[in-house]
Amino acid sequence: LVRQFFEDNGFRIASERPQVGEFTTTWQRFDELSAGMARSLSSRVSDVAADAETRVRVRIEPGVQRNTSEVFVTSAVRNAAAARCTAFLSGITEQ
Repeated sequence: LVRQFFEDNGFRIASERPQVGEFTTTWQRFDELSAGMARSLSSRVSDVAADAETRVRVRIEPGVQRNTSEVFVTSAVRNAAAARCTAFLSGITEQ
């Protein structure tokens, strides 16, 4: 359900580890995402460049209460011209 939500909003899944409830998306330009998702993610970062790219990591864990889940989303933004070796965790925003 969570993976489907991100795919429906324009993200492409780069890697998935179902055994630990985690997936990571590819680096993508904001204009490749749905308008609502792009607006939500870019509003969390000041001075987003027109060619900026974003990537998210999603982790799902059992919830504290019975029959619930905790969803953790970590996002990163980089300038598209930045070196491709930029570490995923640089500039993260926990949501």
